[in-house]
Order: sequence, then structure tokens, then C-alpha cells
Amino acid sequence: MNKEHELTPVRRKDGSESLPARGYSWSPFLPDHVKNMVHGGNSPKVIEAVARIVRSEVTEQAPWLLEPIFADSLERYARSEAKARLLADHILRVCEDQGAARVPVRLWESSVACDNAASRAANDLGLTPLSRARLAALTTSTEVSARNLDDLSATGAAIRAKRQEAIEAESVDDD
Repeated sequence: MNKEHELTPVRRKDGSESLPARGYSWSPFLPDHVKNMVHGGNSPKVIEAVARIVRSEVTEQAPWLLEPIFADSLERYARSEAKARLLADHILRVCEDQGAARVPVRLWESSVACDNAASRAANDLGLTPLSRARLAALTTSTEVSARNLDDLSATGAAIRAKRQEAIEAESVDDD
């Protein structure tokens, strides 16, 4: 071994022996590095990036979600779906490479929780077949009710006008 690379034991503070550091160092991590990122499911920046993709996909398929009333619900759905996708992709990679036994239980639990949250949000937004049918039925019912109220209002106005004519005719006869 080369003389400059020979290591001599040193004594630690606790009295045990150790080899000294060999004199090399790494540059510090830069801000926003992803060196230690495992799946991105805990990174707000990664979740937001995937949520943008989810948002554009879902509004392309369900244009009614562009209405301002859906903004908060759509945001919750996009973030839940993004996190669910990130965790599910990581779980699939680990299962393929190392087997399902290597996936931590907590990761399975987090993935299921995100899937459930995304599913509830999808139901609220009318993204599932049944919730879409319910939304359409509710919308149709509301439109019919509004038309019925307009018809009822017109009928009432016509009755009022006839009654007013009758009152005026009676007052002319009394004179």
C-alpha cells in the first residue's frame, strides 16, 4: 500500500480505537436536491407537480370542474390523487424489484389512505359513473324545479291580472 494512504489507528474520546478519516469530503447538498427522495409522496413540490398533471387530465375529461365552485374540491382531489399515484408507483417498483414483503406496512397504509381520500373526492366531484349520474339527476331536478317555479309565477301573474281586471270592472259598475 502506498505510504500516503496508510492509515494509522487513532484513539476516540471514549478510548476505543478507530481509523482516521482519509481526507476526502463531499460538496454540500444544494437547495431543492432530491438525493434522498424515495417516492416523492412526502414532498410538497413533487406532489404539486403531479397534481398539476392530474388537474389537467381530469378537467379535460370533466369540463364542468372548471367552474369556480369546484376549485377547492378539485384541488383536494388532485393532491390526493397525486400522492396516491406516487405511493402506488413506488410500491409497485419495490414489489417488482424486491418483493411485497420489502414494502413497509406504513407505506401500504398511507397508500390506502390516499386512495380512499381521492375516491371520496372523486365521488364529490362526479367523476365516478354513479356520482356523475347523481350529479346529472340533481342538476336536471333543479332545472325542472326552476322551470316549474317560473311557470307557477307566470300562472300567478295571469291570475292576478285577471282578478285586477275583475276588480276594476266591478268598481266601474259601482260608479
